[in-house]
Amino acid sequence: MARIIVIEDEDILCKVLVEILARRGHNADFAQRGEAGVAMLSQDRFDVALVDIRLPDIDGLDLAKEIHLNFPEVRIILMSGGSESRDDEYREMALNLGVSEVINKPFLVESLLDTVSSVLGNQLVNNRQHQAN
Repeated sequence: MARIIVIEDEDILCKVLVEILARRGHNADFAQRGEAGVAMLSQDRFDVALVDIRLPDIDGLDLAKEIHLNFPEVRIILMSGGSESRDDEYREMALNLGVSEVINKPFLVESLLDTVSSVLGNQLVNNRQHQAN
């Protein structure tokens, strides 16, 4: 399955998400600060980054932009507990910066897993198209 990094400052949520993803066969890890997440992305290959919009050291949208520029193969899912993810303009801006999907917290486990599967499915299609060229 996929290698997934969760970048989220809430310790309990990080551990729960990693456990949920592991039960689905994914290899998941977490970082509680954006800087630590970027360091982990530099040291290991990840397929998906689940990124909180509000982190203590960096805005999640700025972090998503940095991930997209430096690790373009990583699919990014932004997680928001605020009104941003319900704002069409914010969502469009995020998608234009390379974000694959924006989801609202709290979310149902199945909704998260469906989003991860969808993003991974798109990644497989993009990788196949890239290899064909």
